[in-house]
Amino acid sequence: MNFDVVIIGGGPVGIFSIFACGMQKLSCAIVDSMDKLGGQCAKIYPEKAIYDIPGFKKITGKGLVDNLLEQAEPFKYKSYLNSNVLDIKKEDGVFKVKLADESIITGKSVIIAAGAGIFEPNRPDLEHILSLEGKSVLYFIDNFEIFKNKKVMVAGGGDSALDWVINIAPYAEKLFLVHRRDSFKAQPSIVDEMNALPNLEKIIPFTLGELHQENFELKSVTLKDMKGNIRKEEVDFLLPCYGLKNNLRFLESWGLELESGKVVVDPTTMQTSIKGIYAIGDCVAYNNKRKLILTGFSEASQAALDIFSYVFPDKAPLVGHSTTLGVPS
Repeated sequence: MNFDVVIIGGGPVGIFSIFACGMQKLSCAIVDSMDKLGGQCAKIYPEKAIYDIPGFKKITGKGLVDNLLEQAEPFKYKSYLNSNVLDIKKEDGVFKVKLADESIITGKSVIIAAGAGIFEPNRPDLEHILSLEGKSVLYFIDNFEIFKNKKVMVAGGGDSALDWVINIAPYAEKLFLVHRRDSFKAQPSIVDEMNALPNLEKIIPFTLGELHQENFELKSVTLKDMKGNIRKEEVDFLLPCYGLKNNLRFLESWGLELESGKVVVDPTTMQTSIKGIYAIGDCVAYNNKRKLILTGFSEASQAALDIFSYVFPDKAPLVGHSTTLGVPS
């Protein structure tokens, strides 16, 4: 299919790009490596509060993504999920975006909204873990209801691990937090909230030792400390939270000008060194760039306006307030 714009990256800034381009009557496809749109806000921090989104005193990551998807819905975009982009080439005035399954999406322009890049969890080196991932060993949480009346073990000591603990606590029958140190890296207020949970047992300083499974279901976890002490706990779910590996290395082969691994853009248009390819959000570099979601929203609007003039050089873009323009059909 041929689109006016192919958006690479389905985080909040990528989703808002659908709206910004839609307001210019530009047709869009959006590509993301994950199985749903929303990026880290949807997969890693769905219940984490965000305080700097205009118009909201606070909103969760999931709440923000849900609102952005509802806002973009009228524009009937096409989503390509579980899809990594291998290459972008310009031929006969259009960009051919090649996906990992060898399929091709063509677009008159491209927006790269790749955020921190493709990310995957740091996986603990444990036997049987691969066969349990996605079932009883989880790195991302979409629905906290699955922990209702279950025994859950979280491993880690940073903000994300303690956020999970706090949000799982209302559902779990029993909750364990395993950490290799006596202190936590998380913010003091989060640590205080965690310490007040009635159904939490902290197991410190211990590390994950061995997983015990039956018919591909987790039954228990053996823990160990530096002194050789062993402890075994029956659990239904294990959530290792040891951070993520993020990279934007795939950008290096696309012929874009980069600076310290980020895409160099003109901040007045968000155009890259390749005419017709734009980049927005955390993956870009320019003077005084701020890595904020709201900054990315502004960049998406700037890019959409310039893209219209690039795609339709003989037409005037739709410039004005949404209160008078409405939402184009």
